[in-house]
Amino acid sequence: MSDATAYDQVHRTGGVSLLHELTARAFGTEFVPEIQAFSSCSRRTLDYAASRLALRPGDTLVDLGCGRGGPGLWLARELRVRLIGIDFSAEGIAQARVRREHFGVDAAFHTGTFDATELPDASVDGVVSVDALPFAPDRAAALAEIRRVLKPGGRLVASVWETTDSWRPDLESAGLEVEDRTEAPEVFVRMQALYDEWIAHERELRAEVGDDVTDDLVAEARSGQEKFRDRTALLVTARRSAGTD
Repeated sequence: MSDATAYDQVHRTGGVSLLHELTARAFGTEFVPEIQAFSSCSRRTLDYAASRLALRPGDTLVDLGCGRGGPGLWLARELRVRLIGIDFSAEGIAQARVRREHFGVDAAFHTGTFDATELPDASVDGVVSVDALPFAPDRAAALAEIRRVLKPGGRLVASVWETTDSWRPDLESAGLEVEDRTEAPEVFVRMQALYDEWIAHERELRAEVGDDVTDDLVAEARSGQEKFRDRTALLVTARRSAGTD
């Protein structure tokens, strides 16, 4: 999906009970109920981000491609930081603004894109992006924008995937020093389990979320094995070097 309207439709189903139940079943102990993420986000992803961002209370964290806001809100509460969530889906942003009340954090959300966040230079202490950066239309521009808004010493933590080792050179070309690259093969195992649940419960999904959304879910599920072929799932940490312009 590359159209914001398609993501708006998906986000409207994000809190639906059956989708929530199927994700919980597929993810097992890695499932974090309150984030309600339409992604592979797991407890391991959140714990990795919380540790690697190295933020202090009162710092500012950006969740880039935040969707309905769950992962960023969870991290903001855990780390006691201020959150700015950015996404191109107006529906996702609207829902994130409602959900911040549940988490009780200082959070602002606005529409924007990977390469146009509308944030000032060197204004944030960390950036997190869960299963979003690989969809950036222009990866180089997105990474350049992340470097621009990060303060010197600030870190990006992202869950991504690749078929070759391409993230390291791209991050370094953007002026971001790679501090960690951790493979996460369990991500695709969990996502395949979720796809199996969608296919097995197609009839119930049609009754709850409608034909259009279910058609998209089932099509994605049926292409799952091919989509994961030759891909490596990664958790990556990169830092804007201290003292750089």
